[in-house]
Amino acid sequence: MELSYLPIDKSDIDKEPDRFAIDILNEEFIFEIFWNNEESFYSLNLYKGEELILAGRRITYGIDMIAPVISYGLDKVAIIPFDKTGQAEKTGITKENFMESVLPVILSD
Repeated sequence: MELSYLPIDKSDIDKEPDRFAIDILNEEFIFEIFWNNEESFYSLNLYKGEELILAGRRITYGIDMIAPVISYGLDKVAIIPFDKTGQAEKTGITKENFMESVLPVILSD
């Protein structure tokens, strides 16, 4: 099992989405991570090339971020926000703990 996490830069994420490409199972995917100001949570859009394959998915502690996507081999991958301190089990993901103690861990076979 390979273990890593998404390389999200949240420094200006409330103004502009963080967009980056990452290889998963030898395929390139583009992630857009953004802060939803109206509802106060992080969300993601996921692309395969120019094709939008997941839109506006709320990033929730302990829940696979890409679970709805079963194509492109992504059914063999999970990206789960995990908190190394355990505090997010009570608070959920916040602006303060995301990419500090809460990291979106990529799990694959």
